[in-house]
Amino acid sequence: KDRQMLFFSASMPAQSIRIATELSKEPMVLRHVEKQVVPEDIEHLYIVVRKNEKIETLRKIISIEKEKQAMIFLNGAFYLEEATKKLQYHKYEADCLQGSQGKLERKKVMEGFRSGKIKYLLATDVAARGLQFDGIQLVVHLDVPENTDDYLHRAGRTGRNGIYGISIMI
Repeated sequence: KDRQMLFFSASMPAQSIRIATELSKEPMVLRHVEKQVVPEDIEHLYIVVRKNEKIETLRKIISIEKEKQAMIFLNGAFYLEEATKKLQYHKYEADCLQGSQGKLERKKVMEGFRSGKIKYLLATDVAARGLQFDGIQLVVHLDVPENTDDYLHRAGRTGRNGIYGISIMI
């Protein structure tokens, strides 16, 4: 009776709201809805290729943009490891973030990316929200995001603080 519970999330699923409501005595849901704005400092491009050409196309893009640190997004964790290994095989400083990694491994990967030791970070949409990386100049979408919000969050990893960025969908 002397306790107040507060739940916060940038994107709270309906099931989470239902559970929080059941746990609360007098629940109240507050939402802040703002118009999604695509930053003007991001150039948006797309390239159409066959599925089996995506990694080769990615390699060509990062060879052209070799000075830029990049985040590369995929929809599923299965292909994430495969794509990472293919880049590593070709001597690219690449690693991935995924849910099956332990906390220390994820921290090591994030620190490597922040320090520049890892130049290409592959991830699912988990890394599109809530993780802060400065100076990302290139975002590549190896898979088409499932909805427009996911695209905006992915692309929004670049073009921050007045720094020009590129978002390329393959």
